[in-house]
Amino acid sequence: MKLYPYVLTITPKYVNKDDIVVKVKAFEDLVLPTAMKYSVPAREADYMEGKSKLTIKVGKEAPVAKAEGFKLALPEKKVIPGSGYLVVAEEKAGSSVHVPPGAIDAAPKSHERTPAELIYNVIDDGDLPNLETFLANGGVIDVMSPHALVISEVMWGSDASIVDDHSKSQWIELYNAGAVYTTVAEDAATDAYEATYLVFYGPNETPPAMTAAVAATATTAAVPAALPAGVTDRIGTIDALGAYWSIAGKGQSGRTGAGEEAADLTAIIPTQPIISMYRMMDATGKVADGTLAASWMQSSPPNLNFDRNQSGNRVGSPGSSRLITAAAAAATAAAAKAKAEPLPLLLRKPPIPQSRCRRSWIEISNGSRTEQVNLSGWTLTVENATADADVSVGSKAVFTIPEGTKIDPSGQSDTPSTILVVTEQGRNNIDDGAKGAVRFSTSGLRSRRN
Repeated sequence: MKLYPYVLTITPKYVNKDDIVVKVKAFEDLVLPTAMKYSVPAREADYMEGKSKLTIKVGKEAPVAKAEGFKLALPEKKVIPGSGYLVVAEEKAGSSVHVPPGAIDAAPKSHERTPAELIYNVIDDGDLPNLETFLANGGVIDVMSPHALVISEVMWGSDASIVDDHSKSQWIELYNAGAVYTTVAEDAATDAYEATYLVFYGPNETPPAMTAAVAATATTAAVPAALPAGVTDRIGTIDALGAYWSIAGKGQSGRTGAGEEAADLTAIIPTQPIISMYRMMDATGKVADGTLAASWMQSSPPNLNFDRNQSGNRVGSPGSSRLITAAAAAATAAAAKAKAEPLPLLLRKPPIPQSRCRRSWIEISNGSRTEQVNLSGWTLTVENATADADVSVGSKAVFTIPEGTKIDPSGQSDTPSTILVVTEQGRNNIDDGAKGAVRFSTSGLRSRRN
């Protein structure tokens, strides 16, 4: 039930008319909840072409280099509403995404749909790779289209992404910032990217290079780096400099439990929500760089456009605007700061008394819902500007987190998923017996675990 892509090259010593036959040996896969064993046929005549053996014709043609990237063409004549979305699901029924009524090869009709249903469509495409594995291993996805389409949200489920008889919970959401667009057919006679493609580049593959930036001259303005010709968007866990970033905390690969026995759930991990990761967008609809970790966030309730009667709990907003944009997040933070700090303090900024400084703390949270984080030996360094050297930590303080300090996955047990590093307990409304508090003493930088 798992696929391991590979390229096998066989070079015979002598080129002759004999074919090469590759046969599968007996093997056992212990990864699945239930071990799967394959045994070879007892007789030579029972080997099946394409299943237990592969016959390869030997020829003298020159080898052709393997094209990098798995190119997936979207079906033709599918409408993406203007300023709307197309949800490309592994399987519509299994994705749990609510499928709006009416045809998807014509403009949505207002008498058939609610206002929220008018801005998106959902299509099946069973050829999506396992998005969890693909992104976790360092993958890049390009959108190639004659229309300006970008990827705005991604969701997957670790137990059901690609298994045929399970819920197939993965999907990719495309956002159309322009006018209504209808996908067109792939035409082999043309090479103008008339069809819309998703192109998946694995960790050992190199996507087309970005167009180089051009520096400003005395007569021309600077030209920033741009996506390759025909590519309207690029996302992935490999940035422009080739550095990898983790999807941990960006989305939750939960498990619905569909098709699994109760014993399997107990042995592996309890059923938990499947949470999408969404891409931040400003007020004008411009999305953040999809290859940067800072551009992606984990979805949070309220859940939008899901069928509630489907198995499993899913958190996301397929076919809807982002739950919070970058501009909205900045505005919210600014409003909170303004409310907390009255105007006179903003203007005068008087020195902060040491008694106030001691009522401070740093909170470290574990955003993962599946993995424990061991903070033993981690250090916190606090550095102050010269003008602020009168605060209790002085100009610089380094604190080493004690051995045995761990943060469990959030929501999985009574062990805290948050650690508080406090200046002095008793001066910050946190009791000495507070669970999950670590004391940061600036006197000799002593510490103890509570």
